[in-house]
Amino acid sequence: MAVEPPLLIMLVGLPGSGKSTAAGRLACTIRSQGRPCEIIGTDAYLEKEAARRGLPYATIFAEQFDIADAVMWRQAKEAIRRRISVIWDQTNLTVNGRCRRLCLFPRDYLRIAAVMPAADDKAWERNLARGPDRAVPEDAFNRMRAEFCRPSEEEDFQMFL
Repeated sequence: MAVEPPLLIMLVGLPGSGKSTAAGRLACTIRSQGRPCEIIGTDAYLEKEAARRGLPYATIFAEQFDIADAVMWRQAKEAIRRRISVIWDQTNLTVNGRCRRLCLFPRDYLRIAAVMPAADDKAWERNLARGPDRAVPEDAFNRMRAEFCRPSEEEDFQMFL
């Protein structure tokens, strides 16, 4: 029986575009096929820390982002060491940011870019619906919108969703 290669599914999209919802659904699908899978990102750590300390997410984000980022990179390296599939749940809007992540993965991982196509205004509305503590500020959202670069084959993705 042939062993299927592990997957790297890199989600790409603005805040509020549905990346985390898609990550959860994809992880369930992959796991239902008997394949281990990790969702990698900073939000899980930050949300857990905010709840543990009873502080707003925005406060924890400002205080703890560097720690959450380090935890995320360790989780990714551990998932790769264990040869399990990874769903990278961050905005991943720039070629350089995606390259930093892609270079971690061995060549036998199937590299998939999943672009979340929510229209900018819909993503902005969903972002605002998170509430004042979780919403990305308008200036940061607009900066992310301006930075967005659609993934391409030149980045070494094998599939696009």
